[in-house]
This record gives sequence, C-alpha cells and structure tokens, in this order.
Amino acid sequence: MKKSARKNLLRISSTERMSVALLHRLIRLGMPHDSGNDIFIGPVAELCRHIGTIWKDEGSFRLVVNEGDVFINGGRVKQDVTNFHACDYVARRLGDKGLGGFMLERPPGEEELKRFIIALARFD
Repeated sequence: MKKSARKNLLRISSTERMSVALLHRLIRLGMPHDSGNDIFIGPVAELCRHIGTIWKDEGSFRLVVNEGDVFINGGRVKQDVTNFHACDYVARRLGDKGLGGFMLERPPGEEELKRFIIALARFD
C-alpha cells in the first residue's frame, strides 16, 4: 500500500473515532441543555466538519451499531482507551431507543444536525 493511501486510512480512522466522540458528547449535552445554548456551537460545527470529510471521501455517512461495536460506512470504529466510553455510550443509547444506527443522505447543516442530536438525546 502506498504511503499516501496509508496516511488517508489513518486520517479517516481518526475522523471516524472523533465523529463518535463528538456524537457522544453532543448526545450527553442534549439531555440537560436547551437547543439554543451556546455550548453546542463548537462541537456541532466540528461534527459537521468530520461528517463532511467522510462524506467527501466516501459519498455517504452511515453509522450502525452491531453487538456493541460502532461502524461508520461499514468500517468498525477502532476502540481504544481514548474512545471506548464514547463508542459504548453511543451503542447503548441507540440500542435503548430501538435504533440500530442512522444514515445521512447528504451532509447536514449545523442547525439540522443540532436538531437531530437533540431529538436523539430526548427521544424515548
């Protein structure tokens, strides 16, 4: 494998892990905070950027949970000490809601992503 291809795989892997970490953070923020709270501005913008990067490289964004593992576009998000809790939380939170994941048909805008996450955090 070429060095540039390996570098791209590492970047995507890092982007996927960060996407799950940000989703975890935003779901937890979405439970106690009003959607107009400024606390969402930075993390939502960053998650939008990561989703856009994955979308640009792969043409889709599909997050699926299977047996406690989180997959983005069919690739398992590698769990390590820095993101184990985030992967576990996202998997349990989606499972508790009867969801096996979600797919975005296009990269979302910040406001629609925030509304989606708030709904996900509060939906019972």
